Amino acid sequence: MWITVWRVVARYQLFPVDFKHFRMASTQVLFQFLLIISLMSICSIFVLQYPQDHARWTQILEEGPNHLPKIKNSLRDMSKLSTDLEKWKQSTANETQFTKKQAESMKNRMELIANRLKGSVEKVEYDVQNMDVTLTLNAITEVPLEENRLIHKIQRALRHPEEECVIRLAKYCATRCDHLVQGNHSREWTRFDCDFVSSCRIETRFEGNLTTHIMQTVDVLLVVDSLHDGLQLKTLMDIRSKGQLWVLYSRENPIHDAEYAPPGLTGNPFNLTITYSRDSDIPFPYCFFQKKKVRPPPIPKKSKLIAWMASNCHLLSWRRGQFVKELQKHISVDTYGKCGDMGQLPVQDAAETLKQYKFYLAFENSECRDYITEKIWRTCLLQGIVPIVYGASREDYEQVMPRNSFVHIEDFSNMSTFVDYIHALDSDADRYKKYFDWRAEGMVNCISARKFIMNSPEVSLCYLLRKLIHVYIHPETSWKKQTPDFASWWRGQCREVTAKRNILGFPVHQ
Repeated sequence: MWITVWRVVARYQLFPVDFKHFRMASTQVLFQFLLIISLMSICSIFVLQYPQDHARWTQILEEGPNHLPKIKNSLRDMSKLSTDLEKWKQSTANETQFTKKQAESMKNRMELIANRLKGSVEKVEYDVQNMDVTLTLNAITEVPLEENRLIHKIQRALRHPEEECVIRLAKYCATRCDHLVQGNHSREWTRFDCDFVSSCRIETRFEGNLTTHIMQTVDVLLVVDSLHDGLQLKTLMDIRSKGQLWVLYSRENPIHDAEYAPPGLTGNPFNLTITYSRDSDIPFPYCFFQKKKVRPPPIPKKSKLIAWMASNCHLLSWRRGQFVKELQKHISVDTYGKCGDMGQLPVQDAAETLKQYKFYLAFENSECRDYITEKIWRTCLLQGIVPIVYGASREDYEQVMPRNSFVHIEDFSNMSTFVDYIHALDSDADRYKKYFDWRAEGMVNCISARKFIMNSPEVSLCYLLRKLIHVYIHPETSWKKQTPDFASWWRGQCREVTAKRNILGFPVHQ
């Protein structure tokens, strides 16, 4: 659904207005607010808090029906507002400012649309978590097993309680099973209960070898990340049972997990996605910023300038290691880890060592949209270090990071301007400390991927089943419907390696 929202926004060019001609700073701020509140609703409202605290979540939301029509109306209003803005722009091209009446009208309309969109996102998620599954599934005709195994089994159990109902959710981990569960994962199906499916026994287990026989007994398949050659997607598709639902769970980027979209893949094999991308059905970032009035912790004392730590020294999609070496020719950078000059830091000493630095090179291994990993959150923000970032665009960082909390390397046209800026911050304590003002506005929360797939299935996996039911009943909210070509979406999140780029005058692509 939300990928559609932003495609419509892009199509109708709702945000290309040149506000310099209007001289209306407040208007620009309101438009930015509209964009940010809509996107952040997905990260801060759409699922992230639910697995941790269901009771608090349900108290936040008000009761209400499905509000998708309001989203559509909001988009139409946004389109009309854009048209009016263009007309006003043309009519006032030679004037110094809007009339007060026009400005007030536009302000009120933007606030109305922003509030309506935010409320609509909340209501859709409310529907997922408070949907009366029994009432909903009894109200529709019986769904064939070949169409949707999950819904078919629940319906049969509701209408034929004398029949045994078993729903199985397999977590496919291939060769990673031993790593994920330290070799203690059970080969037996383990039962867990969901309050909305009391008529069925629900079971789950990690599965490393999906044979044809096992695939015939699985109703929902959760595919975890970093399987690489162990995934064998084409083989799985050949033995996939009709009506079996697939969920992609990945916090890795498409360059790292290219096997999810192998050459020749057509269509979309996944019914639901849980990834770091904001385009997913369930956006699941590494960490997020929660606005909340808190007492900011003190900034650690600093005696050193810039640090970098990395263990992957292989050639990535861009020349990260070579770029760091180029930086060292112009400014002091201490490097640690397998790729560094100062050796590896013991885990217990890493945090204390890095706290001595004012800046940290938080360079991602790939240049992908929304791909912002734990190195920025855990290594930098939680430790009182200012991250110097590269990977996603500045706009992506601004959508999820606290305001004025990072330095983006692409903000500088050449090496000398970057070096001068860092030295200026180093010599001006007050200016440097402004990068920590956000600490009085909220806190960083990080989400454990391991806990999501391994612990508390009554929370995380029950929610997953609810979501699968909801997107079937309301396909207009389904990411799969909006993304019929999975390969194009998956691969399209990262910059093409063929697109040669220079950063600070250094060629980062060969």
